[in-house]
Amino acid sequence: MKIPRWIIGVLLGGALLILPACEYEDGNGCSFWTSLLGADADGDNHGTGCGNLGPDCDDTNPNVWVSCDLCLDADADGWYVGCDAYATIPGPDCSDSDSRNWISCDTCQDADSDSWFAGCDDYTHLDGPDCDDADPFHWSDCLTCVDKDGDHYGTGCDLGLDCDDRDPLYFSQCLYFEVLVSPLSPGWDTQLIPPTLFDPTVFYRGVSATRVNGQVNAGVTANADADSLTITLTSLSATNWPRLWLVLRNLEPNAQLLTPPDAENGNTLYFPGGESVFVFGPLAPTASASVTLDFDRVNPAEGYGFAFDILLIEDRLVFSAKPDAATPFQLVTIRPDGTGRSQVTDLALHALTATFAPGGEQIAFAVSADYYDIWTVHPDGSHLTQVSHGPGSALNPSFSPDGKSLVYDCIGRSPDSNQDICLNDAQGGAETVFINGFSSIASVLPDYTQGWYLKKVFNPTWSPDGTKIVFMAQHPQFYARYYYLLQNMDPLTGDTIGNPIILNRPGNPTLKSWITVTSSFKWGPDSRHATFDAIRYTVRGTYPGTAFYPNCIDPPDARCFMVDYNGPWILDLAPLQADLLPGQTTGLNLENYAVRVLQSVSGLSQNPTLSAEQSDKRVIVAFNYHYTSVWSIVSLPLDINYVVSSTTIQPLVNDGVDNPLPSFMPPLRPGFYR
Repeated sequence: MKIPRWIIGVLLGGALLILPACEYEDGNGCSFWTSLLGADADGDNHGTGCGNLGPDCDDTNPNVWVSCDLCLDADADGWYVGCDAYATIPGPDCSDSDSRNWISCDTCQDADSDSWFAGCDDYTHLDGPDCDDADPFHWSDCLTCVDKDGDHYGTGCDLGLDCDDRDPLYFSQCLYFEVLVSPLSPGWDTQLIPPTLFDPTVFYRGVSATRVNGQVNAGVTANADADSLTITLTSLSATNWPRLWLVLRNLEPNAQLLTPPDAENGNTLYFPGGESVFVFGPLAPTASASVTLDFDRVNPAEGYGFAFDILLIEDRLVFSAKPDAATPFQLVTIRPDGTGRSQVTDLALHALTATFAPGGEQIAFAVSADYYDIWTVHPDGSHLTQVSHGPGSALNPSFSPDGKSLVYDCIGRSPDSNQDICLNDAQGGAETVFINGFSSIASVLPDYTQGWYLKKVFNPTWSPDGTKIVFMAQHPQFYARYYYLLQNMDPLTGDTIGNPIILNRPGNPTLKSWITVTSSFKWGPDSRHATFDAIRYTVRGTYPGTAFYPNCIDPPDARCFMVDYNGPWILDLAPLQADLLPGQTTGLNLENYAVRVLQSVSGLSQNPTLSAEQSDKRVIVAFNYHYTSVWSIVSLPLDINYVVSSTTIQPLVNDGVDNPLPSFMPPLRPGFYR
């Protein structure tokens, strides 16, 4: 019933002017009497006794009356979502898992794929705004670039200076080395012209690189026909360079390159298929390295020319990320400090278990369809190549130290095993079963022949020096227990040496706990240290069905454990190798040679990986950290002895969605590349 205003006036006289606006009792708001008593304290027309619009779950907040638990700012960008109203707070947030956007979710993009974004609300964690998101060569120089010849180089330009802004073909001769091969009578003349302008800035999507043309001496020698050239680089730097690329640019049409490159990028400005990449290094001070390039001349009587660029490639981390909850996992790379993020793939299927080649020129990963297959891709997202083709799934690739081959899990290849480890060319050649899930380890695991249901090996990791592969095998009866096995390798031929060696054999009387591994073993840069995460199941009680009991039997069985520890460990393999003697039968306890990097954390940690860089005698271990409902990536700095000085984890990636399986570039070893 609506109360007539003349009655209110008679009852309250002069007090009529200060009544609350919420004055009805017919279900549209608070009754007159409850309003008079202040039951709607926050003035949102909801409160005690307010009919169909009440009660109020928080009568001190005018933004909520039903959705108190749903009104959140999960990404901490100051914009809320899930509230009943936004009277005193900004909202609604168009994506409460993306701190970069609250209004512009549909407009925030990198249309020209130069890693600079436009149309976003915030640019704290990404580069932008892009001054021209339709031009990949300009992102911050639109008002400053003076480019008279239209080659995207010039004064104040993002790509760098132009030493001749009258001719679009001559900007490279000041930034790059140039090789000119000219006919003489008789013979040939070969010249190498060094750059006249040194600019360290490199525009190369997906790669952290610095141009070092000004810090190297280069020389070129030719054969009698001048169609085979050897380029030799000598470092002028006082520090070690862990990884160098020679990028071939501006090859004239008369010359066709015959030497297969280590990779090709997606820059089609000069080469229709992209620019050829050749990997050098590591290069010590005053040291030299060479590469031989073979050419086929279209007109044998004419000369040719080309330019090349020398890039110092820095360490990067690759991982899988979901751009949003509805999008498949894509590959993303970042620097070890969390900057320079670049999305590598844009697929309709999940991209997972990624790993870099030691030279950084390729990324191998698994793509899901009806089953998983191994693919490779250049860090800028170009040259996507399928390596494996079934019949079953393939996962967890690992590059050989020369970057030319891959080992990976493969299912359905052998009739006598459930899962094997296969070997293949990195570009997808003839796949072979490299470590058989049954016959390769039956001789060192006697109980493996006793009707195992899961005859499988998986998660291979090739050491940087090429002398070892560590892989895993599941226990035949105790599904939650795993073996670590080490296969010695010939680093020159890539052949296996002897049988695998068990690193944690069951039945060892000193073995007080079991290790259940949830991710692959990752080598450190010295091939003596590695990371792995493990849940240590300590014998504390039987588990007959659903409850723990204190009467554990001895020896323990699979139902006799409780979770005691989870976290990434560092393992020193030098003492392990000294104890691995032929004919050993007792096995080894892996834990006796492991050093805990992290004693305890609030949450779970998995998938650790060691950085290959050792600048200032420091490395980094990065790993997944689960402290909410999603996996983020965090890191810990270590000294040269792999000791952490503080257990304070440092966040690297936290998007509010899952970011699993981080992996650093492996170190590049001398002698394995050109």
